[in-house]
Amino acid sequence: MVKLAFAENERVLCYHGPLIYEAKVKDWKGDGPSHSKKGIHYWVHYKGWKQSWDEWVPEDRLLKLNEDNLRKQKELNEARRLKDIPEKSIIKDKLGIGSSLDKGKKPEGRGTKRSRDIVIETEEEPSKRPNIRIVIPEPLKLQLVDDWEAVTRKNQVVTLPRNPTVSMIFQEYETYESNSKTSTKSKNLLREVLAGIKVYFDKSLGHSLLYRYERQQYIEIRKRPELENKLMSDIYGAEHLLRLFVNLPEMISHTPMEPDVVVIVREHISDMLE
Repeated sequence: MVKLAFAENERVLCYHGPLIYEAKVKDWKGDGPSHSKKGIHYWVHYKGWKQSWDEWVPEDRLLKLNEDNLRKQKELNEARRLKDIPEKSIIKDKLGIGSSLDKGKKPEGRGTKRSRDIVIETEEEPSKRPNIRIVIPEPLKLQLVDDWEAVTRKNQVVTLPRNPTVSMIFQEYETYESNSKTSTKSKNLLREVLAGIKVYFDKSLGHSLLYRYERQQYIEIRKRPELENKLMSDIYGAEHLLRLFVNLPEMISHTPMEPDVVVIVREHISDMLE
């Protein structure tokens, strides 16, 4: 007999895109829909949503409705303003309305003054929490807009695997930076920083970096024999890496990362974005 983690009619929390919503389990089946990866799937109805949004979801998108998970839901909702950059704030900026995330003086980079760069920073946190500020240059900010429109309005997804992949991008950057570093310690530190960012990417891709219309492709890509054992950083590319950089301040704010390491991470990300 199949042991279910969630019962029929049970109230649960469910990941939908980067956020968590309350839902109810209406049914279950041993295998997902014909196009999905095999395993137990649950038919869920999101509280307050139209039935047209009901869908089959894999077990790993569901959470028990308890205090810890409600707290997690609240934290994600509080970070919505940062996570909405590829969706609402960026769109407003493209239309000339402006963004609440344009803060402070515009930084200078590589001898020329950038115009209308976005400074992304975490919400005010207790002093012990790491705080990282990442600047998204104007061309990449507009690329986020184009990316969002292509996926959410035109239902267009990028071809996978990407070329270059995130791993390729990091390898090229590491090679470039290593040429300017003389000490073995500096080179090892660079390698560790890039490896750490890759871990963030691999762990967060499925839960935080995909739009709704990309989930089907994500499921299918994990079924392909030649890709099922590969890391997400060996499949996805620059489009999703840029989304990670938008989300990274919030992610890092919940880690015990030392301030000096935060500075190094920020510097390398800024270099890559330039």
